[in-house]
Amino acid sequence: MEAKIVQIQEISVTELSSIIKTSVREEISNLQTNPVSQIEHQEELLTRKQVLDFLKISSVTLWKWQKSGRIVTHGISNRRYFKRSEIMSCLTKLK
Repeated sequence: MEAKIVQIQEISVTELSSIIKTSVREEISNLQTNPVSQIEHQEELLTRKQVLDFLKISSVTLWKWQKSGRIVTHGISNRRYFKRSEIMSCLTKLK
């Protein structure tokens, strides 16, 4: 993220408050009219069981794909998760 310096001079508190309120209203309006962009920014994590059910594969196959690097695993503590977008990107289109 690029650092930017903003200097505010000779602006009243009321004017600043008005500018902030307008900006917030515009962003809320954008989110309400374009909910797809909201979903794109959220990354859904799947459990091992959910991936097995989603891909209809055995746990051995999933383990082999993890070991070979075909599917990336993300962990928190002793739990393992898979990003839905990464699972979808592993799928290849067949002719």
